[in-house]
Amino acid sequence: MKEAYTNRVQIAPNKYVGQTSSRFKVEMIIENGEITTAYPKYTRR
Repeated sequence: MKEAYTNRVQIAPNKYVGQTSSRFKVEMIIENGEITTAYPKYTRR
């Protein structure tokens, strides 16, 4: 989670996506500097 947070990119207001070193994408909602929701982002290959 820390890796994804560190590598985050904003995709909408309060919504970010970050990637871990294992290439898992994690979508997060951040409010007031804190992660309130986080979940893996599935991408079909």
